[in-house]
Amino acid sequence: MRLPNVTTLTYDQAGHKLKQTDGTGATTSYAYDLCGNVVSVTDADGATRTAAFNAQGKQIGAQDANGK
Repeated sequence: MRLPNVTTLTYDQAGHKLKQTDGTGATTSYAYDLCGNVVSVTDADGATRTAAFNAQGKQIGAQDANGK
C-alpha cells in the first residue's frame, strides 16, 4: 500500500539527492557532475532537463525537456 503523503528520498555518499519518490510512486531522478552541480533532472514522466557548468561552477548552458 502506498501512502500519498509520504516522500522517499535517496542520497549518495556525498549527500547528493539521487531520487525522490512520492506516495504515488512518481519518481524524480538527479545526476551530478564531479563538482556536485546538478546536470540533469528526470521527472516521473521521463522528461529530462539538463545543465552544463564551466570549471568555476558557473552555469553556462541549460536545456529543458523540449530541447530548448
